[in-house]
Amino acid sequence: MQSRSTAELQIGALAALVGVSVRACRLYERRGLLPLARRTAAGYRVFDARHVQAAQRIVALGNVGFTLREIAHLLTSADWCAEIDRALTRKESSLLAEITGLDLRLRAVQRLHQACLQRSPDTCGVWSAIDNPLDPAPQGRRIMSPHRSRT
Repeated sequence: MQSRSTAELQIGALAALVGVSVRACRLYERRGLLPLARRTAAGYRVFDARHVQAAQRIVALGNVGFTLREIAHLLTSADWCAEIDRALTRKESSLLAEITGLDLRLRAVQRLHQACLQRSPDTCGVWSAIDNPLDPAPQGRRIMSPHRSRT
């Protein structure tokens, strides 16, 4: 169905414009992240420029790692600018810590792979490297971490 003006979009067009699925747009609306859309007589949602802007903000914040719960909090904050500044500072610190952890893991993988390449017919180099570590993880720091779910 064609919209009456170019300023009005149906849900598929909004989703395509901001690069998410129709299902995601419905979720954003259901969670209160997007303002409720006007409905046509046939029940179709009709979105306008303010929906496009809100959806773009949701996607941009999601792309840098914020959860929908965090995004909802940020979008409804009375002092949005200060709140987003604090949230971005925390996110940056978190990402830097994650990078450090990934770097440790990468070095461990590279060391084991190097040991694997130096195997002999009688022994596995990986097991030898694990049994006799040259560069163990620092005390009190785990390289492996359990999977955590995100909301």
